[in-house]
Amino acid sequence: MRLKTAAWVLPALMALASPAMAAPFDVTIGATVTATGAIGNSTNGAWADPPAAALSTITDGLYVAEGTDWQTGTVWWNENANAAGAPSPALDNIIEIDLGGLFSINFLSIQADNNDSYGIWFRDQFGVWNGLATATPFGGPGMRERAGGFAPFLANAFRIDAFGGDGYYSLSEFRAVGESVPEPASLLLFGTSGVGMLLARRRRQR
Repeated sequence: MRLKTAAWVLPALMALASPAMAAPFDVTIGATVTATGAIGNSTNGAWADPPAAALSTITDGLYVAEGTDWQTGTVWWNENANAAGAPSPALDNIIEIDLGGLFSINFLSIQADNNDSYGIWFRDQFGVWNGLATATPFGGPGMRERAGGFAPFLANAFRIDAFGGDGYYSLSEFRAVGESVPEPASLLLFGTSGVGMLLARRRRQR
């Protein structure tokens, strides 16, 4: 799964109209994080590899200092090696973040290794994965944040798929800001209640 563009892509993805929602907040805090492929693996003997951080640290709301070494307190991996560190070019490591509900998102932030690209996908209310943006190489050495605003879109999960660069990838934080979206049953209730109120009002005016 690849989404290769030159910079943050900011498409005009508009959400469907819905009732007034709560104030925006970081919807990724405490979200469940899983990964395909191997995490904390290496085939490079030039450095001593520290253990990778727990996957849950990607959604704990805590950023490492800008410029922090790519293996210090981060979730890191070698895209070209299996769990035992043996070469395996066919691997495609993907980080998945399940939000546990549907949200209208308008801002994203990712802190990742500086010299790589990170494709970002979202799963919509119909269960379809859509390519959204690419965080491209940025800034000086070490961990660097890329962030940007978006036209609101509906999502219940995100995927991050690294590519390019040196094949050694690292994430310390992923943040999505948005608002809760009522469940379909709640939307129906709002709609029927509104119709009922209008009918009652018309009867009183007669």
